[in-house]
Amino acid sequence: MNENTSLGEKDAAKLCPRWGRCSVNGCPLDKHGTHHLDRQSRCTMEKNVRLRIARQFPGRIFRDGLTAREDAGRVVYDRLPSATKLRLAERGKLALANLKLHNALLA
Repeated sequence: MNENTSLGEKDAAKLCPRWGRCSVNGCPLDKHGTHHLDRQSRCTMEKNVRLRIARQFPGRIFRDGLTAREDAGRVVYDRLPSATKLRLAERGKLALANLKLHNALLA
């Protein structure tokens, strides 16, 4: 059993490595939205870190640790036909292979 299963959803944000020095009101690991006067309204924590933390609180973290923009993208992607998702995946694989080749040539 995960040691964090007994924690409340408010504690999810406290698991973020930047918790002690972060001033974002719109934390993707917390339910609160941003205030229009908040100067730091965007979370800059890496997506994979937020997702890893949110997985410790299944079904209890608003948008599963994604930002509003990331969640909107997920909704759009989920509505795509399977054939389109496959084409996008192949295009991504090709782009990654090209990037690796480019980096190898620079090294």
